[in-house]
Amino acid sequence: QRLCDARLQLPLHGTLHGAGAVHGVVPRGGEEAHGGLDVCQEVGDLRKTLNTEVEGLRAEFLELKTALKQQLELTAGLASQEVNDAEARLAQLSAQQR
Repeated sequence: QRLCDARLQLPLHGTLHGAGAVHGVVPRGGEEAHGGLDVCQEVGDLRKTLNTEVEGLRAEFLELKTALKQQLELTAGLASQEVNDAEARLAQLSAQQR
């Protein structure tokens, strides 16, 4: 598994080197990390949590995008109808003045 390679980059948190030695990260409770497996498990759990959050945000984004598209179509249709109504009123007023 790539997470448990000899050298694992942990964005924003530091770098993992070898058997649980974490540089740039303070281990919980001031203790040394208990082997690479614990760190890999924690990273795996964090990855799952982030993936879940990303999927939720993606779904929400798609819903908002669809709603915006529908709103824009409705607005464009209303604007077009307003122009048509204004042209009809203008033609009617012009005909009345003759």
